[in-house]
Amino acid sequence: MTRGIGFLCLAMFFATFTGCDSGPNRPTVKPAEGIFLMKGKPYAGVTLLFHPSDSAMKDVPKPRAKTEADGSYKLTTYAAYDGAMPGEYQVTAVIETAGSILGSKGPKPPGIPAIYQDIKSTTLTATVGSAEQNTIKPIDIP
Repeated sequence: MTRGIGFLCLAMFFATFTGCDSGPNRPTVKPAEGIFLMKGKPYAGVTLLFHPSDSAMKDVPKPRAKTEADGSYKLTTYAAYDGAMPGEYQVTAVIETAGSILGSKGPKPPGIPAIYQDIKSTTLTATVGSAEQNTIKPIDIP
């Protein structure tokens, strides 16, 4: 019985201290944040998806973010707000309308024009630098 408990303790030790492998080949991401605007005004509740412009990064998870009430966002790639790989990105923007599914009443925010919702047509771009903390230039839909 004590041998079984010892084995169990050893197994728990390795599980605790080795943890999930974050992957030695996982690309390094840098914290990045910015602000999303429509016609110069902060826009809340928008889901942004950053598509790498470099085809060598096509198999890397796409960074994403949801804008806050003041239009601000922080990018997430692997873990909450960890950032993105340094590089150039095309950005798509969509509004998830969970409120309309629940039958909420009241004015709905103006929609994002279709051109900015599709990777094939979006003209929105962003650059993530290699600094330890990056501020992306404002993304503004005219």
